[in-house]
Amino acid sequence: MMGKVSTCPRIKKDWEDRAEGMKNCNFTYHCLPDNDGVLREVCIEKTLLKGGYCPYITSTGQLNWKNCSFSEKCPNSSYVSDEVYKYPVCYQNLFTNQRDSIDPSSGKTTFDTDQSSPEEVNIEAVVVPVLIVVVLVVAIIVTVVVAYRKNFHGFRNLVQKRILRRSGSPQQSGPMEGVAFLSGQEATTPRNGRRKTFKNDRSVESEKKLEAVNKLYSLVLFLKDLPKKCGINIEQIVKETKYLYKKSFINDLNSDELQWLETGDFEVLTNSTVFTFLTNLCGFEKSRKGWENKPFDKDVSLEADIARIRILWNGMCDGSVDEKTIRETFQRLRDRYGEIPISNVETMGSKEKINWKQLKPDCEADKDVVLTEKVKDIFQKLEEGDLVVCSGVIGSGKSEALKYVVEKYRKDGWKVEWVEKIPPFTDKQKESGKKVPSTDILKELLCCDNLFGDVAYEKFTLEQLKSVKDLLEACSQCRKDSKTKKFKLLVSVHKHVLQELEKDRRENFDSLKNFNFTVDMDRLSSAELYHIFKTTIRKGCLSHKDCWYEKTDFSPVETKLKNNSGKVGNPFLLMAFSKNHSLFADDTFPKKTIGVLVVNFQRLRSEEPKSFYILLYILFIREHRKGNALKEWAHELPTPLNKEDLDDVGNTDIAAYLHHEGDTIRISHEVFQIALFQCISTHDIDMILKFCELHTMLSICRPKDDPEEFSVKVDDNDTKELKSRDQCKDLIIKTGHPFKRYFESETTLSD
Repeated sequence: MMGKVSTCPRIKKDWEDRAEGMKNCNFTYHCLPDNDGVLREVCIEKTLLKGGYCPYITSTGQLNWKNCSFSEKCPNSSYVSDEVYKYPVCYQNLFTNQRDSIDPSSGKTTFDTDQSSPEEVNIEAVVVPVLIVVVLVVAIIVTVVVAYRKNFHGFRNLVQKRILRRSGSPQQSGPMEGVAFLSGQEATTPRNGRRKTFKNDRSVESEKKLEAVNKLYSLVLFLKDLPKKCGINIEQIVKETKYLYKKSFINDLNSDELQWLETGDFEVLTNSTVFTFLTNLCGFEKSRKGWENKPFDKDVSLEADIARIRILWNGMCDGSVDEKTIRETFQRLRDRYGEIPISNVETMGSKEKINWKQLKPDCEADKDVVLTEKVKDIFQKLEEGDLVVCSGVIGSGKSEALKYVVEKYRKDGWKVEWVEKIPPFTDKQKESGKKVPSTDILKELLCCDNLFGDVAYEKFTLEQLKSVKDLLEACSQCRKDSKTKKFKLLVSVHKHVLQELEKDRRENFDSLKNFNFTVDMDRLSSAELYHIFKTTIRKGCLSHKDCWYEKTDFSPVETKLKNNSGKVGNPFLLMAFSKNHSLFADDTFPKKTIGVLVVNFQRLRSEEPKSFYILLYILFIREHRKGNALKEWAHELPTPLNKEDLDDVGNTDIAAYLHHEGDTIRISHEVFQIALFQCISTHDIDMILKFCELHTMLSICRPKDDPEEFSVKVDDNDTKELKSRDQCKDLIIKTGHPFKRYFESETTLSD
C-alpha cells in the first residue's frame, strides 16, 4: 500500500490522525519522500535509525536511509522511523548536499540552485558529442538484433542457453539474496514449442516459493508478538533483565537496543535480539536439541517451532527454502494462537540472519540461597586453607551463607559439627595426642556461627582465641601426620566485635590472623541485592493477602538501601521490609534501624501489651518449645502469660519477629533482639537482670560507661539484681565480664 500525497504531517497529532485514517495497515504508517522526491504514504514495518540518517521509500516500497550530515538539523541520536516528522531536514532532498524543499502543490522536491552563469553555454559543443554517442548505440543495437535473428555463429542459441541457465538459478543479486529468484523471471520459449509449458510451470513454482517465504517472514515477525500471546509480563522481565543480565546485555547489545528493550517495544529490536530475549528470559524450555540446533522433525512443541523458525530463516538467507516445513510450522502456530497476518517479504530491508546467544545471569540462586560472590569466596578459601572467618555487620547474611556451605560439605561426605563456641583444649588432650578432629574421620568440618557472641568481653574472648589457635595447630599437625585426613574450621564474627578484638586485644588476635582467611560479607552487587529482594518477598509475603509490597519495583527499594547507615546489613533490611511493610514506608529505617525498631516495640507495648511480653518472654529464655510449661516468672510480668498464649503465637501480628523451626520458636534476628533489649531497658532494666537467661543477659549488658554501641547500659545502682542471682557472680568473675568490678570490692572487703 503506497500512495502519493501533497504534504506529510509535521506534528505528532497530525501524524497519528493520518495513521488512524489509513485502512488495512498491518504494520506502521509512514509518510516519506521517495528517491524522486515525491511524498508517499506507505504502511511498512518501522525500524530504528542511527543519528545522521533520514529514511526514504525505494521504488519497490521498501524503507531505506540516506546520510543527512550535510545539515546542522540532521538527527544527532537514534530514533524510530515513524518519528521522522520531528526532523524537517528529512523532507529535503536526500540525494544531494544542496538545500531543497517540498513543493506542496506538486508533491515533488524543488532545489535551490544557482541560476546565474557568467558565460554563455556553447550549444554546438554539447550537441555534437551527444549525437555521435546516440548513433553508435543505435548501430550496436541493430547489429545485435540482426545477429540474433539470423543466428550468426550460433549467437541466438548461446543467448537462449544463458537465459535458461539464469532463470533456473536461485542466486540473484539484490537486497534479499535467496529471495529474488521468486520475482517471476522466466526463460524464453523456443519457436518449435517443445517447452511450451515451461513458462507456466516456472510461474507456479515461483509463486509457491514466494508464498512460503512470505509466511516465513510473517513467522519471524510473529516472534515479536509471542510474549503477549503467551501472557508473559514483558515489563517485569525487562526489570529483571536490567538487574540480573546487565553485564550480558551491555556486551551483546548497543545502547539504543538497551533503551528500546526497557520500553518493551519489540518492533524496533533486531530479530536476533528478540530471539535471544525469548529463549533466555521468557521461561520457554528449550527443545531436546537446544535453541541453536535444528529440532527433531517429530518435535512439534512450541519451543521446537521457535527454534525451527530461526533455522528456516537462516536457511532462506543462504538460498534454501523448505516450503513444506514452513507451511507446517505456520499452520501449527496459527492453530495455536489464531490468525497470523501474512507479510510481504519485499517490504523488508536488507536480510540478516538470526543469531542466538546464551545469556549468563550476573548472579544465580540455589533454591532460596543467593549465590553471591562472597559465598563463592568462602568455598574457594576453604579449598585453599583450614580456616575461613566470615566477617560482616549484623544482618549481612553470614548465617545463611554458613548454612549453605555446611550443607554442601555434608552432601560431599564430610562430617559436619555445628557448635556455639570452640571447646577449649586441656593439657591432657594435648599430651595424649587426642586432638580435634577425631582420628577415625577422614573429612571433618567444624562450624561456629557468631564466634564471639553479639558483644565480646575479655576472658571469654581470650579463651575462644586460645581455643581456635590450639585447634588450628592441632589441624596443622594432623595434616602432617596424615596426608589423607582433612579438617577445616568455618566461623563467622560480627564486624564490630572483630574491630573490638583488633583494637583491644591485638597481640592475641594477631596469632589468630596468622591462620586466617577473611571474607567480608558486607559488599553486594545490584544483581545480588535484587535476587535477595525477590527471595525475601517469596518468604515474607506468604502471610500477607493482596500484598502491595510484592508488586513493588526494586528501584525504590534500592534507593532506600543506598541510605543504609552501615550499622546493619542490607539483607536484614530486605528481610525486614518483606515481613513488616510499614518499615519499608519509613524513610528513616535504613538510617536509624535500631531506633525505629525501639519506637515500634514501645508502640506495641502500649497498644498490644500481651504481644509485646510474648516477644520479651521468648527473648529472655532464647527459645520456646510449643507445649512446654512456662517459667514461673511469666506470671510476674506486667501482663501475665500462660502456655496457650505462646501456642497460638504463629497467627498474630508479631509473627514477623519470630522464627519457627518445628515446634521451636525464637526471635528471628539479632537486630530484633537488640532493639527489644534496648526498648525494655529504658524503664525496666531490672526485668532483664532478674529474668533473662544468664549467658544472654551477660552478652548484651554492660556498665553505663562502656563504649559498646549495641549493648544495654546498666547503672551501678541496678547491679543488686545481679548479686541476687545464683551462679551469676561466679560466671562474671570466671569470664572476666566488665561487671567483674562490681564484685571485686566485695571480695576485697571480705578478705
